[in-house]
Amino acid sequence: MSKLYTNDVSINILRDNLVYNPISGIFTSKIPRANNKIKIGQVVGNKCCKGYIRFSVGGKRSIVAHRAAWAYMTGEWPTCQVDHIDRNKSNNAFSNLRLCPNNNVENRQNMPPQKNNTSGVSGVHYMKEVGMWRARININNKRISLGVFKTKEEAIKAREDAVAIHYLFAT
Repeated sequence: MSKLYTNDVSINILRDNLVYNPISGIFTSKIPRANNKIKIGQVVGNKCCKGYIRFSVGGKRSIVAHRAAWAYMTGEWPTCQVDHIDRNKSNNAFSNLRLCPNNNVENRQNMPPQKNNTSGVSGVHYMKEVGMWRARININNKRISLGVFKTKEEAIKAREDAVAIHYLFAT
């Protein structure tokens, strides 16, 4: 099992040490921590390099806040990925979190366009060689062509229609 899914902290320890606000998504300390560097009521956690909020509790390091929020609210550590609906990795409000039972399949449906994307829409790109726009969608790890279109708008519409039918987790 990957490090992402290793949850060595009991939920009781989590709840005994921290308070989670499900509306703001913020964890605060219930007790003084780290040689009194963190006071009661102080926000815990820091943004890590990937944009997720991480903190330690019960002597364990690198607990990601969105997984801890799920555990705090449901009483069980998630056994699969937890997705941020709005794609904001630091927004850990409980209403912004959902489980992805098939892990990458659902979570990839909520991905922003790649940095080199010129259309601004995932699955839509310009084909210079023919002067037209192509729309594609991935379903069950298979890339499916939705067609080639004269305008970017037509390609985007085809992509949006396919996403509405096939993707449950797209935003």
